[in-house]
Amino acid sequence: MRDPSRLVTRPVPARALVVGVALIGALLVTPRAQACGACAIPELWELQDLGGELVLVTNFGLLAQHDGGWRVTCEEVFGGLLLAARGDGMEGWVSTDIGPFRRTGSVCEWAPRELQHASWAWRFALAGGDAAGATTRFALVIDAETQALHVERAQADADFRVVHSFESTSGFRDLVAGGQPASVFVAGFGAGPDRLWQVAFSLDAGESWETAVPEAPLETKWVLRFVDPLLPRAVLVQSESVADKAQGLWRFDVASGAMTELLALSDGEAFAGLTVLGGSLWVAARGEAGGSLYRADREELAFERVIASAPPFACLAARAGALYACVNDFTLTSKFLLGRSDDEGQSWQPLLTVEDLGQVEGCGAACDRTLDWLRDAFATAGEPSAGGGGAAGASMSGGEAGAAGSSPKAGRAPSGCGCRVGGPAPAGGALILVCSWFGVLGRRRRRRTPRKAGSRLMLAVLAACVLAACSEGPSEPTSSSAASGCDGRGDDLTSLRLTSGALVLSVLETQPEPPGVGDNEWRVRVSDTSDTPVTGLAESLQVSAFMPEHGHGTPSAVGVQEGEAGEYRLAPVNTFMPGLWRIRLDVDRAGHDAELFEFSVCVQ
Repeated sequence: MRDPSRLVTRPVPARALVVGVALIGALLVTPRAQACGACAIPELWELQDLGGELVLVTNFGLLAQHDGGWRVTCEEVFGGLLLAARGDGMEGWVSTDIGPFRRTGSVCEWAPRELQHASWAWRFALAGGDAAGATTRFALVIDAETQALHVERAQADADFRVVHSFESTSGFRDLVAGGQPASVFVAGFGAGPDRLWQVAFSLDAGESWETAVPEAPLETKWVLRFVDPLLPRAVLVQSESVADKAQGLWRFDVASGAMTELLALSDGEAFAGLTVLGGSLWVAARGEAGGSLYRADREELAFERVIASAPPFACLAARAGALYACVNDFTLTSKFLLGRSDDEGQSWQPLLTVEDLGQVEGCGAACDRTLDWLRDAFATAGEPSAGGGGAAGASMSGGEAGAAGSSPKAGRAPSGCGCRVGGPAPAGGALILVCSWFGVLGRRRRRRTPRKAGSRLMLAVLAACVLAACSEGPSEPTSSSAASGCDGRGDDLTSLRLTSGALVLSVLETQPEPPGVGDNEWRVRVSDTSDTPVTGLAESLQVSAFMPEHGHGTPSAVGVQEGEAGEYRLAPVNTFMPGLWRIRLDVDRAGHDAELFEFSVCVQ
């Protein structure tokens, strides 16, 4: 992880400024109908009750209702990359790559909490309160020095302390907790040669632990989802078939050791969220044609599809007798980004719309750059981009009817793109474009970059603006194509062949294919220049993954195992978020110069 405070900045040389002025001048006179930089779409991750307030967790910070409008707590407030948020009616926590933070006041007020063994909380969970009402907190952390995994626990106001440890070669990645006394489940692929999916669990708040290997379909991805306080001796698990991508929900019962399938989503549907409302368990799904809602009694766990025509859900939560859902749709036809249903999903009242993203308030100066990007990308042209609130009052049956105040307005940027549609670019259009490039394309990069950009960055920005100014007209990218931001920029692994010194590297296979978000398993081949396999490199081969546009790596150490002659298995290659990843393989052999292979992977 790079420390921004240690980065060296240099003044922009005079010749760079001259070139910059010339490029800006070219933009000012460009007779185009539109000057639009690269479009980047936000991502809505989940809804959490953080200290008694429903908060929308996004890839640029926390969104919460505030004085009739919306306020963002950007990542700059924490100083780290936001990984997850957890909370209940009493307290709220966020996990970042520099450690956890606890809410101390408003949604803008947070205090860091130290972990015992690491600065990276890979997963974070809160269990039910004890007899005194104190919440038990658990974190799955990665040791910064040894790469070993630890489960740490904090009760009441006590500090985090390790209650269980795993070997550094283990592939445990998920953690959930619930009930009182707390049941804690940790799962992932074990360190053995078969890499079977395993579950480590404690039913007494981490005091004692057991490990089980459930009998489950082998070619399946598993993700822990939920521990119901009513049934704390079991955990609900999301499944995804590697072969056909079919998804569903299972239940692992520690008493019997059985894995039971509860729900198989319809063909083409993806899991979008799970929540409890009264005596029912709800599951949201999304497909190409929209979303669905499934419901089951919490004790019987027999699911039925109760809503078949709904918005394409991205997350689901319940609070105060109502369902809340978010939708990752940033197009002009978007009905809402966050909605509430008081009739079990039959209709949805918009709470947050695309227009509201251009009217979000911040948490002080730390959020200024995030606000600039949001307002450049989403504020309605010709109208003030401060204040305001969410569209409310209109209901949509099954998400079909239009939301009040959500109709497209003249000059509105298509699909959330930082553009202005209309006649020839105004005199200030070039400056708007430059700012949009900084704000939109670099919304995460800038969090790792000093405010004073070097000459190379300045020239890159201006060059990108010149290319963008050549756009002939308004485009309307879909949210899926715009969100990844790396289409066409990754290397083709199927034909990859790299040479360094006396070695040649090629990628034989990736699981999944293409590489996806989460843990990946790759098989590579190393040979010499005459195509003879090179063996015995498992100990000297070091693998790392880094996101150059975000300025961070991955917390997981990549294990290397030798298979057939010259073939090596790399696992887990943990690309935990979508975007462009830079993969580096260093070979340090005795009697040879260091050999280095680098390539890029676009993860979506």
